[in-house]
Amino acid sequence: MVNDLKGTLKRLEKEVISIRSGAREVTENIKRLSSETESLKITILQGYAELLKQTAARDKGMAYLFRDKEKMKAGVLIGTSSFVLAALISRNFSDAMLAGMSGLDGMVKTFGESNWCLILGEKISVVSDDNIPRNASWIPLNSFYTKIKILQEEVKLGETLGSLDDIIDKLL
Repeated sequence: MVNDLKGTLKRLEKEVISIRSGAREVTENIKRLSSETESLKITILQGYAELLKQTAARDKGMAYLFRDKEKMKAGVLIGTSSFVLAALISRNFSDAMLAGMSGLDGMVKTFGESNWCLILGEKISVVSDDNIPRNASWIPLNSFYTKIKILQEEVKLGETLGSLDDIIDKLL
């Protein structure tokens, strides 16, 4: 009976050690996933801001082109030239269309370039610095990118950023 009790205790001890080891592994996985989630928050916010900037530049550039007919002609010429050149080089219609549209898009965004600001509120948006609404919480886009790098370093050190509102508070 004593041997059975010793054997049972040994099996229980091995089970507890196994459970403890499994718990440590789960804890490490949770920490890793938590860190990756924090990093994703920054990556998504940064990508969204860049997408908003490109869209705003494109919109502003198109408005500029429609006001200036000479620039419109230049844009069409650039898009057509890119299309023809890509068609000659690649002999692929899809590649040629993509090159033509990319050339035109790049030119339009260049005409729309500005000093951009990120409006942080219920809705995040990017506007040129001459169109900032009154009473808006905003940050220059260049400062936003600098602060994002700082937040990335904090996340690497194990800091948690919290909710989107918490992140916005840290950016302002």
